[in-house]
Amino acid sequence: YIGVTGFMNASEVVAAIDEFPDIPGNLPRRLMVGVLASSKTLAGQTNKHPNRYPRVHDIASLFTQSDRVCNLIHYATDDPDTLPEQLARLEDHGGPFLDGFQLNMTWPKPKSIKVSERHPRVVLQINRRALEQVNFESLRLLARLSEYEGVITDVLIDASGGRGLPMDVATTTKYVKLIHNNFDDLGVGVAGGLSCDSLPLLGDLVARLPNISVDAEGRLRTPEDHMDMVAMKQYLSAAGELFRN
Repeated sequence: YIGVTGFMNASEVVAAIDEFPDIPGNLPRRLMVGVLASSKTLAGQTNKHPNRYPRVHDIASLFTQSDRVCNLIHYATDDPDTLPEQLARLEDHGGPFLDGFQLNMTWPKPKSIKVSERHPRVVLQINRRALEQVNFESLRLLARLSEYEGVITDVLIDASGGRGLPMDVATTTKYVKLIHNNFDDLGVGVAGGLSCDSLPLLGDLVARLPNISVDAEGRLRTPEDHMDMVAMKQYLSAAGELFRN
């Protein structure tokens, strides 16, 4: 998929779908509509990023039925012990077109990741903290990921965490190739400071692994932290060029 995270209203989603590039190939590439949620917003409270986290009651209105989209709730919680119950509640808030979740959590317990068969896609974010906990060692990372086999469907390498920090392409490439070569059933994606300007840096990686996914958030925001519609459209256009080539 080509992802955009941080949608707040349906008009932003419609604009992204309209701008989404036509990319020929054997594996259809979809727009990942990423909607942020947290344990605070699930409890009806305001997140520290109010312009990125919609009210949970509004999430379903952001998801549309289309073969061109993959609708994911990106979730982080301060209470990992009750994650199964939280995911169940989020499934209700996601509505009929929810496809799954991205878990922005550091190594949640595999047994706590329980979703219904109606929402089978589960993306585990591997952020810098997660890498620190395996001492950035390849074998330890593989051992940790093996605990999630049959539980998650994708891994997203992202040391930025929505802050728009530049991606270390060489290091990211190392981890992507490592996971791709050792887990046949896992999709692999990358994020971290992606925009129309930085996407071309992934040219070599995409040439080797054309089925890789990408996601952008922090560099697609205005100074007031709203979705920058111009930057978003330019990013989608650049992604189209990247994957067509």
